[in-house]
Amino acid sequence: MAFLLLCGWACQKHDLKNDLFSNDPGTRFLALGKLSELSPEKKKILIPFFLESLNSNDPHVVDRAQDALKTAGETAVPDLNRALSDPNPYIRLSAAEVVAQMGVDVPGVVQALAKALEDPHPLIREEAGLALGRSEETIGLLILALQEKNKDVSQSAAKVLKLLNSPAAREALRKYRKTS
Repeated sequence: MAFLLLCGWACQKHDLKNDLFSNDPGTRFLALGKLSELSPEKKKILIPFFLESLNSNDPHVVDRAQDALKTAGETAVPDLNRALSDPNPYIRLSAAEVVAQMGVDVPGVVQALAKALEDPHPLIREEAGLALGRSEETIGLLILALQEKNKDVSQSAAKVLKLLNSPAAREALRKYRKTS
């Protein structure tokens, strides 16, 4: 009996993967709904497959993998945090985009975005900064990044704060310009 249940789960997992990467938008939408209903343990089994798919040369595959990781939610955050250290900047950027889309209310997201703020690649820093700047609770991390010794990081934080154009961002930029 246990074998039949395990076989049934393996078949479902295979179908779910196929459906998530289907060319039919309706099929993908339904598959994302099924994914969101899975237990964290079952989602965890699929996450390595989605992370590997971030390395695809096909932008549609990358988009679908990002959607699946976003839908996996909190379960995917530790793996996405590790992906933010990948040597490949495209994987780091994809991971940063997923984490940013999850929102700062998801446990672990703020820490992952704070890590991405220090990435050597400017697009990754900006993605993280924009995500942090969407929340009044996390804009302080951008303000702290203005004092970073690494000029690339502080300049990226300044650029993002300028884009945000909130009162707190404008005040932080005014002080930053006086000290730099």
